[in-house]
Amino acid sequence: MISQEKRERLSTFLGSLPNATALKLFAALEFERLFGKGGLPHEDLLTDLRGQLLRRNATLPPRKPDARRIFFTPVEDFIIAQRCGHKKTGRLCRSSFTPIWNILTSDPACEEIAKAADALNACLAGACLAGARLERDGGDRSEREMALYSSSVPAMSKLVERARVDADFRSDLIDRLGDENAFADFEEIAFLLGRVEYLTALQKAAPKPADGLSEEELFEIRRLFFVVQDEAPEFGSYFLLALMGRMEARWAALGFYYHLLRACDEEADAARETIAIIPQTLFDELEDLVRGLSRDAEGAFHADAARIQIAHFADFAQGLTVEAQKADDNVILNRLEACRDVAGEAFARFLEQSLAELRTALPVRPAGGSSRLMAFRPDFNLVPSAAQTESAQMASSFLADADDLAQRLQRDGSASALKGEATERASAYVEDLVKEIRAVEGEDRLAARRLMDHALAVCSPLMADEDIALLHDRAMAAACAY
Repeated sequence: MISQEKRERLSTFLGSLPNATALKLFAALEFERLFGKGGLPHEDLLTDLRGQLLRRNATLPPRKPDARRIFFTPVEDFIIAQRCGHKKTGRLCRSSFTPIWNILTSDPACEEIAKAADALNACLAGACLAGARLERDGGDRSEREMALYSSSVPAMSKLVERARVDADFRSDLIDRLGDENAFADFEEIAFLLGRVEYLTALQKAAPKPADGLSEEELFEIRRLFFVVQDEAPEFGSYFLLALMGRMEARWAALGFYYHLLRACDEEADAARETIAIIPQTLFDELEDLVRGLSRDAEGAFHADAARIQIAHFADFAQGLTVEAQKADDNVILNRLEACRDVAGEAFARFLEQSLAELRTALPVRPAGGSSRLMAFRPDFNLVPSAAQTESAQMASSFLADADDLAQRLQRDGSASALKGEATERASAYVEDLVKEIRAVEGEDRLAARRLMDHALAVCSPLMADEDIALLHDRAMAAACAY
């Protein structure tokens, strides 16, 4: 391990490298990690480099395989980037993988796994040194991969079984993994790798990411599913969850569900309870989105987050709608309408919050003094901060997108009216500011000009570019008035 100071200096150094050099270093670090050489924090450095190269729009070199990456490949369709709430079946959080791998390669009970991982890495490193993988290496690598999986299942299962009967051991194992959810991931991976042949067969049958399934792919996956149901019925639901993970859009798996429902044979009839996990899981996810929208609509407003959530929900609901309409499934269509109603209420609340944010960002005070206004005039003594300007601009942008979001949600409601009110308010405010700039002098005029810049930045999403340019010119002219 290296000190934090040196770690920071290394990070700064990596950021200063030109793309070509950084790409070469990236490849070299991955190659060195494959050999297991110490002395450098390879994972941290690779993460730094990857982030910096992506920010520069550089094309990353192909990821080199290693034992760890190969070990987790069969379960890649169950991976989630971040866990929200409790552990769910068929959801493996990526943050669990590092502590799991550390245990598998260091715990005395996992000695065979560590040996298999070293042997696989040596095989991969030898292929890299040769410059190309020979045909005979292909067979050797395949055997070593299977040795890694076959040694993992009994060792992991043994640790899980011991944790069930030994409270102290369980507590220690959970501490090493991070938390109870990571332990549940560990347990689930052991179960999944026990049927690794089914997962790898599915990966071959449905290349990822699958935009849709051809007729040939549907029948091949159906054949595999019935094999699983016959040989390991307890694994059938996981097979279907893996299929959902392979789809570019998870809701596309609903097409396979309807394909099985239309099959008029005994195998399909016997599997009806198992295949119901597809719509059940999809609606669980959709309803989680709806609950998240409702919860966020009652809390602090974040316009960009609200836009992303609304758009994702709308796409998810529309994807399910298209599949359900093909099958004339009115039960699912009715559930979707109920979800849209709840999402529409949250959307209306987001619009009201956006309008409130806009009002706050355009300060006013009662008319008086040199003002030519009758009621309230822009208060140029209260120019909001840069952070407030950015937040209000995002809210303004959310209002500008209101019609499009409402259309995608299939819930028009008051979106157009609120957008119109916001646009009218913004236009009137900047018009009044032009008058204020002309009416005041000295420091007040400078303050009014600063508020004008702020107001134009905030209102720009709601106004046409030519109108913004014209108002800017008018403000400049007003500033020169005597």
